[in-house]
Parts: sequence; structure tokens; C-alpha cells
Amino acid sequence: MHLPPQHWTDWNFRIEDERCAGWLPPLHAYVAKAIGRLCLAGNDQPTVAQIAAEAGCHPRTVRRARARMRDRGLLETDPTFLIVDSRPQQRASVNRLLLPDGPVTPKPRLVRGGQAGRPSSVKEVRKPAHEQESRFAETLAVIARRRMVALGLAR
Repeated sequence: MHLPPQHWTDWNFRIEDERCAGWLPPLHAYVAKAIGRLCLAGNDQPTVAQIAAEAGCHPRTVRRARARMRDRGLLETDPTFLIVDSRPQQRASVNRLLLPDGPVTPKPRLVRGGQAGRPSSVKEVRKPAHEQESRFAETLAVIARRRMVALGLAR
């Protein structure tokens, strides 16, 4: 079962939005589009190897991408089993492409502290606060004097 043709473009744009927001790595987006192309062609039960060949990646990448797509609500898979010698053997899963409601939110990024704990090779010399304030006041006085001279109010 695949998306109706009118929703196919929306699904492709949703995959790109998920990639740009940081939820899908670029290779996972290729896998998603490969699954979509196979479903659009009528093959809603491709094997991992077929998807990997279509996307040009390793089968393990396909498994990771499908898991992430399921977590994001873009794909639903139903495993299928075949009875062989009275034991069930799993076959390729049936893929259903889903179009989630709502906008894509950007993936939150980790706050990194930079190199705060790293010792600096250059020793920073800071003046005491009262010396900095007096220097600031002197600078303002010089600027005020220059403006007064420029306006002709003082010499």
C-alpha cells in the first residue's frame, strides 16, 4: 500500500524538511526516498537488500533509517511470515508511507560549553573594577570636551 499520487510530493517534501531540521541524516533521507520510489512503483514489500541497492548504501544503514523513520512517524512496517517446515520464517516487511500531521520542529542541539575548563596559554591581566570605571569616566570626559569644542561652546 502506498501513498496516493497527490500526497507523494508532500511526502518527499516532508522527508527533506526532516533532513533539514536534523532528524534524518542525508543517507537516511536517500533510504526514505528509495523506499518511497519502490512503493510508488508498486513494490510495497521490498527486501532490505533491494532498498540498499536502490539507495546505494549498506543494508545496516537501511535498518537504522527504517527505525528512525518509524520513530518519526514517516513509515509503518508490518512483518510478514511464511511457514516453512512448520516454523515461521520472516520475510520482507510491508511498508506503509505515512504523512504526519503538523510542522517539523528543529532538532534540539546540545549546548556545548566550548573550552571553558581548558587552561589558557596567555595570561589575561585584568585591572580592578574601580580602575576600569575611572578610565571609562575619563574617556567620556574627553569625548564630551571634543564635542563642546566642535560646537563652539568651549575652547
